[in-house]
Amino acid sequence: MRRTFLAIGLAVLALTVGFARSICALSSVTSPSATPAHPTSRTIAAESDSATPRSFSSATPTATPAPVPRFEDIKGKAEAGDPESEYQLGVRYYKGDGVEKDFAEATKWFGKAAEQGLPKAQANLGRCYFLGEGVPKDATKAVTWSRKAAEQGESMGQNTLGVAYLTGDGIPKSLTDAVKWLRKAADQGHPKAERNIALCYYRGDGVNKDFTESAKWALKAAQQGDDLAQGFIGYAYENGEGMPKNLKEAVNWYRKSAEQGLPQGQALLGKAYFLGQGVALNGAEGVSWSLKAAEQGNAIGQCNLGMAYLTGIGAPKSGVEAAKWFRKAADQNNAVAQNALGCCYFQGEGVPKDEVEGYKWWLLAAAQGNQIARSNIAKEEPRMTRYEVIEGQRRARDFKPHQTSTELGDSL
Repeated sequence: MRRTFLAIGLAVLALTVGFARSICALSSVTSPSATPAHPTSRTIAAESDSATPRSFSSATPTATPAPVPRFEDIKGKAEAGDPESEYQLGVRYYKGDGVEKDFAEATKWFGKAAEQGLPKAQANLGRCYFLGEGVPKDATKAVTWSRKAAEQGESMGQNTLGVAYLTGDGIPKSLTDAVKWLRKAADQGHPKAERNIALCYYRGDGVNKDFTESAKWALKAAQQGDDLAQGFIGYAYENGEGMPKNLKEAVNWYRKSAEQGLPQGQALLGKAYFLGQGVALNGAEGVSWSLKAAEQGNAIGQCNLGMAYLTGIGAPKSGVEAAKWFRKAADQNNAVAQNALGCCYFQGEGVPKDEVEGYKWWLLAAAQGNQIARSNIAKEEPRMTRYEVIEGQRRARDFKPHQTSTELGDSL
């Protein structure tokens, strides 16, 4: 049995879930990110990352920066019905800039400006309806306002509308229409749209699968600071998918995303340190980055930590800790962790010995194509009783994976 347990070895670290798989669901609600390059498409996504909100002044830039309008001045003009000021007041409330953050007030003022036809306000109002920020979630209203903005060339509205078509939220799913609108936004330099188009090419959603085209768009978004795109392009370099295989470049991009707090990037950077791929082998660094990811619920990071505690690489040996982290990842349906946890139960490593429970986890891993789990089943199943086999199969059927993210948000 020891040979079965040791078989999980470095395979736990090496056989991680693909980065693209972990992000291509376009998931996890977050606050807006990087600023689109196109000057007319800068909406709240830009404002939320800017230390200073954009002025409503249209004055030509000079060597001396224009003064930032006072909150009271913006509010006064907004209350007088000026749509640009209504929008700017919404931005201030959304960010908590000069006033306590208040999404409800933000959407109220976005709504006033949107009703007057201001595209960027319409785009932000649509996004707020999608995410339920300041208003109850309403995908139909989100699509309505996003379309108004999109048809006027507003890149945030185009991206949001594209995502709606991609997911079928508030509108019938259409991959062709999704790509059409995402491309319009990406062509304006909207980083999330660039990343979303990259994922469409990676998966073949609405376009022919094309890793080279996928990497091209991901790189554009990554260079604008999009954390998911940075992790994605790192994965492309690691695996030679659309980019020349280059482990050092992979680590470089993983680090950029990890330093922004992206759990997928942190987990894959941790894996690189554990395996010495593209960076000098360093178990302590592997544990450090994997822990950051694991504490955010990332299954790859949790699996990395389980292996670290199991082997004593970068962490004190502890079967209890190993099994704890393997379970967290296994509960999220990570096949590598499920196989490892099955081995823990068969061996009694960090958990009471329970071959039926171990068999359950192997079945779950094997159902996802994990070859080590299939090999373990082939070796151990013949010596199990009929009752043990039936009970293990029942437990596997009853398993419900934990969900750690929602299906919309990071793409908007």
